[in-house]
Amino acid sequence: MPRLDKSLQEGMTLIEVLIALLILFISLFGSAAMQLNALKHTARALISTQDSFIAYSRLDQIRAEAMPLLSSGHVAARSS
Repeated sequence: MPRLDKSLQEGMTLIEVLIALLILFISLFGSAAMQLNALKHTARALISTQDSFIAYSRLDQIRAEAMPLLSSGHVAARSS
């Protein structure tokens, strides 16, 4: 088995360290971009949910105001 020269195997080179840091920074920037995208979509979902609640609340108000009119006979039934 060939023996490797110990002076050639002492540590990492500057190029290896720079490439490792580059890969680390790219992955961190990708992760940050995904987090920002998730926050944007979460905010949109919150607004959509609030809009739905407001719409259902308004529909319930309209139904509640219409019920006394229907029960008192103010709305005439259509006859064909």
